[in-house]
Amino acid sequence: MTMKCPFSPAQAGYSAGFQDGVLSVVLDGGPPRARLDVQGAPMPVSATWVLTGSEYDVFQGFLRVWARTGGSPVEMDLILDTSSLETYQVMFEPKSFRLVSKQGGVLTVSGTLLVLPLDKYLDAESDPYGNLAELYALYGSWEVIAQIFADLALLANEDLPHA
Repeated sequence: MTMKCPFSPAQAGYSAGFQDGVLSVVLDGGPPRARLDVQGAPMPVSATWVLTGSEYDVFQGFLRVWARTGGSPVEMDLILDTSSLETYQVMFEPKSFRLVSKQGGVLTVSGTLLVLPLDKYLDAESDPYGNLAELYALYGSWEVIAQIFADLALLANEDLPHA
């Protein structure tokens, strides 16, 4: 059973280093040479949690439980691949967590997460936003793409069912 972290980082308090799986070698006198390496490498995410005293106690307990499991991945809700919260498999980078500040009853903790990418964005066929990016490159306008989808919906929902 995978534990789910009950605390999400402060949205203004984290940054991610996206891993695209591309290796690049700089060449003299020309553009770099690039190739696809290993997809699915974990991305480092620097995160900050702003916690009340009782939340801090539970957060520290969660970190101790995680350590006792040998550092197994946990689930955490993050905003990374899209603008919406999604649940990711996360590992805490050992020895990276710090109590940054304590102001009154508010404690701020920072640390580094190693986040595994979601499979649905690794596969070209199941990546909805990658597909939209390809459509945009082809048609050059969100309005044109929206009209194509509207026409397809009309065809599938109204015209074809009557045929």
